[in-house]
Amino acid sequence: MIERAMDPLVSIITPTFNHGPFIGRCIRSVLGQTFTGWEQIIIDDGSTDNTAALIKAFKDSRIKYVYQENRGIFRLAGTYNRAVGMAKGKFIAILEGDDFWPDNKLEAQLPLFGSGCILSWGSVRMTDKNGKPIGIKPACGRKAPDLNGNPFNYLIKSNIIPAVSVMVRKDALLAVGGFQQVAGVPCVDYPTWLTLAGKGRFCFGNWILGCWRTHDSQVTSMQWDTDVVRKMNGYRLSVFDNLGPEQRKELNLSREDVLKNNRKLMAYNNFRQGRIELLRSNREKGRSFMKESLRTGTVKLRVRSAWGILSSYIHMNIDSGTKTSD
Repeated sequence: MIERAMDPLVSIITPTFNHGPFIGRCIRSVLGQTFTGWEQIIIDDGSTDNTAALIKAFKDSRIKYVYQENRGIFRLAGTYNRAVGMAKGKFIAILEGDDFWPDNKLEAQLPLFGSGCILSWGSVRMTDKNGKPIGIKPACGRKAPDLNGNPFNYLIKSNIIPAVSVMVRKDALLAVGGFQQVAGVPCVDYPTWLTLAGKGRFCFGNWILGCWRTHDSQVTSMQWDTDVVRKMNGYRLSVFDNLGPEQRKELNLSREDVLKNNRKLMAYNNFRQGRIELLRSNREKGRSFMKESLRTGTVKLRVRSAWGILSSYIHMNIDSGTKTSD
């Protein structure tokens, strides 16, 4: 076990909202860390359940609780950056109130910060709402993407870096203005990683460095629609446009590559939205999304979209192929 330092080396940012069923395990997973030189800054975004009482029941001077009037998911950057402004540690780690960590997370991750490393991340264990494991992303033991040289090349395709596994140097984060958020987009992690790309090395630890709980009340997962994807695509392109000529040459990435990827992401989102509407029996609206996916998607996505359109006309369930009741 590593002994606790006089001042925290790691500041853990924990935004929370109505996480009463989950916040206890979240905090206990921090208290159980084998590395003890941490502080946990919990920002309660106006919870109306028993979240506050549960947090206050923990008596540890390293846990700082702050209550604020509800800002909501579309002003997350302000919440995160409020915590960064309070942070005393050299490193910032992210642990939202419905997630939790393995006991050795901090001890295993800190050594990753070698020369030039500004951000480290790792695999996450996906769990159901009860914390039961349902999978690992990316799978441990597989070769991880080498983000050391050009993280932007990987991030341009999707957000492959789960926030619950991330630790970042505070000075690097402050140098880009703190956590980033695109207006109308309900997340801060992906825009922030994009902004940090090229500022230093991103280092992967091939271990479980976080546990990501999935549940029906997750606000972020319910907010992604076509308009949000369009805004995120625009931000991704603007980040690329702000790269210098040498950076673009090093990445071997063109503006058309970014635009092509944006079109693929939009096509997939149209399919996803169409599937949701068809499962809700909103056939006309579902067909509209599916037709867009059919027009712009990959061959595989076009096949799935064509089946979606056909299933809507013959009243078949898009997933199971069974007849719908209405």
